[in-house]
Amino acid sequence: MISCRISIPNPLSHLLHLSATFDLVPKGPQDFSLAKWRPGRYELASFADNILDFRVTNEKGLPLPWQKTASNTWSVNNPADQTITLHYTYYAYKMDAGNSWVDETQVYINFINCIFFQKQTNEQPYHIDLDLPKDYKIACSLGTNISLEAESFYQLADSPLIASKSLNILTYTVAEHLFYICFIGDHPLDEQQVLADFESFTRRQIEAMGDYPAPEYYFLIQSLDYKHYHGVEHQNSTVLVLGPNDDTSKETYKENLLGVASHELFHIWNICRIRPKEMSPYDLTRETIFETGFVAEGFTTYYGDLFLKQSGVFSTTDYYKEINTLLQRHFQNYGRFESSLIESSRNLWVDGYKKSIPAKEVSIYVKGALVALILDIQILHFTTQKASLLDVIHQLYDRYTYDQGGYSKADVYQVLAMTGGETLLSLAKTLLETTTPLESILAETLELVGCNITPQQHKIDFTAKTGVALEEKQIIEITKDSPAYSLLSIGDTVLQINGEDFNSETVLQEGVVQLEIKRNSIRQTISIPINNSRYFGFYRIEDQESPSDTQISMKKSWLKT
Repeated sequence: MISCRISIPNPLSHLLHLSATFDLVPKGPQDFSLAKWRPGRYELASFADNILDFRVTNEKGLPLPWQKTASNTWSVNNPADQTITLHYTYYAYKMDAGNSWVDETQVYINFINCIFFQKQTNEQPYHIDLDLPKDYKIACSLGTNISLEAESFYQLADSPLIASKSLNILTYTVAEHLFYICFIGDHPLDEQQVLADFESFTRRQIEAMGDYPAPEYYFLIQSLDYKHYHGVEHQNSTVLVLGPNDDTSKETYKENLLGVASHELFHIWNICRIRPKEMSPYDLTRETIFETGFVAEGFTTYYGDLFLKQSGVFSTTDYYKEINTLLQRHFQNYGRFESSLIESSRNLWVDGYKKSIPAKEVSIYVKGALVALILDIQILHFTTQKASLLDVIHQLYDRYTYDQGGYSKADVYQVLAMTGGETLLSLAKTLLETTTPLESILAETLELVGCNITPQQHKIDFTAKTGVALEEKQIIEITKDSPAYSLLSIGDTVLQINGEDFNSETVLQEGVVQLEIKRNSIRQTISIPINNSRYFGFYRIEDQESPSDTQISMKKSWLKT
């Protein structure tokens, strides 16, 4: 048993005061570690940076010597078999769905940030005592009391907590399972409609998967007055961070809430249970490279939106809007010419969560979702609507949960072939292992359900015709196939176009455009040829005007309408 006590003597210091007592620690050097990353974010984290005032005592309260032996590890020289207590503070003042925050209004803890473990004892139970104001309500999948019990470090790390007197808790029930929607902060929504929408997509997901693997589930929602969008999945809960929450942002807030909530709920099956073999179980002490991010996040992104449509929460127009967002993000990412989806999954730990300059990766979320869409419709086609991508997920759920050792890429390929045949598998390998452009594959696939994709030009004429993307007036990206690639540089500031102050609404004519730029504090004039080439274009999905009966039938099977 590891016993932890957490108090907050001064909320405005943003410090958690913690003690962690490890019983019957053997004699000799003992390593105590923090996680180096957290599930749901495939990059190294710096939780150890937030540790202050670290010290160690024995069962008599006497100090024990220690030293830092790794970025996330403190080593204690234990002179005898005895109980050891770690004392420390943790700076909790980063607001997103994977970190922790303390102020005078709330205590929000992701235990994976701040609780120590030993490799040899991380399957032991943890007991947590919280010293909180008496009027604070608690939302946590481990319980709602100030004393919490976790079966292991992994369960504790997977159970975030929010405590506040202003916690607004809504509840609904689906298939005898209780769901909590817990808001901290104001929101602009009608709560009865929120409950109806959440119940609808929850019911559809449980119906689609055939079971629900937890007795209850918590949506922990940090509702902010500034722009934010983030969600992190857990086995029995999720943290969602959204903003702005003012009335003028109501529609965007609602769309974002429904989208991220449905996405994270589907993770309860896909990644929290169905999991890559490289993460079965998790090793939180090192990077875990895996190549099947298209399943973990691509399939989840696709189904998170599709379930909103199939449940009636989204209209067809709403759903197409989500597909169009994916299409725009994918086709305006020139990394699609540089790396396959498999390669980009392997590189998540390097640059998966930031825009690389020059563009060199695709998104496992975005391209992964488009690939899932293609596979879903093509499976419907190859099986004459007798199966879909959901049947693939069912097979993975039956065979490859984390407690069964997880799945490999080869396992996924085998299930795809079993479900849709060798032709489907060949298509999947093209989509996943190569940089083959998606335009024609998407067009052929969406034709099957009576839809077209139509090309769209970038809304800024300057960008569309020069291949130069800007943030305000500063160049942030230049396409390799544009004349500007050898004439301009990332970081240049565009001051004038043809002698006029730069304006993003300026329409360029074919010929030569004169740009006055500033590069490294030096002003220069650059001539850029303009021809009929266009850059940073994308596509939109649209219904065909007169679909055939077969197309109508396929679309009904796809969207469940």
